[in-house]
Amino acid sequence: MSQLEGIIKKSTLKYALIAFGFCVLSEIISLVSPRLMQYIIDTVIPQRNMHTIIISILIFVSI
Repeated sequence: MSQLEGIIKKSTLKYALIAFGFCVLSEIISLVSPRLMQYIIDTVIPQRNMHTIIISILIFVSI
């Protein structure tokens, strides 16, 4: 029975670490949107650079 418990603990730990990694990745991705919007408003729009505006909007929509 102890072997089975060891296997279950190892697989549970693996899935817990994977879930934690996805949570961290999700939080990092959620921080990109406000920074990208800040860049668009503060830098790109005043320069009236349409190429950069279009690329920035495509990145924003893909996130």
